[in-house]
Amino acid sequence: MLSKWKREYKENPMTALSGNGNISKPEAKLAELERLIKKPINPLNQI
Repeated sequence: MLSKWKREYKENPMTALSGNGNISKPEAKLAELERLIKKPINPLNQI
């Protein structure tokens, strides 16, 4: 298993070891914006 990760990292360090762990910053930002879009707006907070 370790040799596979090592080979993937040598071949392409930017995408190696990507998986179900922490998401990248652009993906995290997109997820945050999607949550904000779906969040109901309370008009009383705008005052």
